[in-house]
Amino acid sequence: MLFAVSLSASTIVRVADYGAIPDDGVCDAAAIRSAIAAAEGQPNVVLEFDAGVYNLKESAIETRSGHRAMIFVWGQTNWTVRGAVDAAGDPATVLEMNLTLENETTGATHLDIRNNTGIRVENFVMDQNPRFCTAAEVVSVNSSTNEVVIDVFEGMPHFDGMMTHSANNWDLSTRHLIKGPPVTIGFDEGLN
Repeated sequence: MLFAVSLSASTIVRVADYGAIPDDGVCDAAAIRSAIAAAEGQPNVVLEFDAGVYNLKESAIETRSGHRAMIFVWGQTNWTVRGAVDAAGDPATVLEMNLTLENETTGATHLDIRNNTGIRVENFVMDQNPRFCTAAEVVSVNSSTNEVVIDVFEGMPHFDGMMTHSANNWDLSTRHLIKGPPVTIGFDEGLN
């Protein structure tokens, strides 16, 4: 079943018509995928999202040809994936990935776009909640045990034993980055 309105030779497909409702805290991945599937193969489609936060939960990660993502748009012609804008004209549609905050998370991309002709993506904010970055002050370093103790700033995501992929030096009094190479402490994933 395809819910669509034809305007200016484009077919408008609203994800809301397939059950993707922003700001309800419910995972919207399956509903968005249903909207995409209903229009696949048609040219000149506008996949339209309302303003608000669309949740993409960890349980909804899919794998296609070795690529992990929440939403796939592959092999389409002249598609526009369009979010809403606010009164100031800024993006007002958020695709929010909700992954477990842990050291061994495998993750995924929000939106995987491949092998399309004439694709446009407009007015989106890609976000994560909880965020996988934090800010803290180093309290002590024990070089004999390779232990670094930090004090995570209030409101920042963290858990006991959280590893660091990369880190930077900040001047806490001026709140400016101290120029120089990144300081990496912790795991070396992806490094050779």
